[in-house]
Amino acid sequence: MPRHLRVMALLVASVLSAGLLGPAPVPSASAGSGRQQDRASSHTFIAAPIARWDPCATIDYRLNLRHAPRGAATDVRRALRRVRAATGLRFSYAGRTRSVPGTRTEDRRHGADLVIAWVRPGHSSLLPAGSTYAGVGGPVYSAVGSVDRRGRTVSRIAWARVVISTTSNRSFRPGLGRGLRRVPLLMHEIGHAVGLGHAPAYDHAQIMSPTIRPGLNHWGAGDLAGLHRLGRAAGCIRQK
Repeated sequence: MPRHLRVMALLVASVLSAGLLGPAPVPSASAGSGRQQDRASSHTFIAAPIARWDPCATIDYRLNLRHAPRGAATDVRRALRRVRAATGLRFSYAGRTRSVPGTRTEDRRHGADLVIAWVRPGHSSLLPAGSTYAGVGGPVYSAVGSVDRRGRTVSRIAWARVVISTTSNRSFRPGLGRGLRRVPLLMHEIGHAVGLGHAPAYDHAQIMSPTIRPGLNHWGAGDLAGLHRLGRAAGCIRQK
């Protein structure tokens, strides 16, 4: 079993006047050998201005479990509960979907804000054939027309997607605990979907580190500080 697996954040910017731009992956750094840190400053965001969901609205999500292992839906719920506890964002299950993110069959009419799918490498542009990434996650957002409660411009997330590699998933056991686990992997990718970027590569105490570390089951101080800025504490988003 590998000691760590790489993860990647997908960044797709949407500007209202120009439509959607193509996917621009944020590459993951390879694993470092630095000591564990756990600094509150160890977080980044996927966009500037910060891209975030409106915390005063519920985020509906759907699952594509066609290639998912047993217990995957339970692990998604556990990961989302941890994201909610750190952000105050509310998630509501909207059912199953056959939509596959990163394919021509991806359907934005599936009635959900967030889609999470297990995908075979090579069957999605987000996970090309031969990819060594364990997962990819990220939002589509608009940098135009939205402000926070103080009137400052914010990038509002419109929808997001997460794909988990069926190949790499064989190295992950369900739930939480020792070794490589599926809930922390989902926490990481959903972290991207709510606006977090990667933590610095030297700080291995963060779930949002570019590599998945065995036995890391809880948000680090940097993760929590970043998630706090993306959640209810930041206030509602409104149109200008």
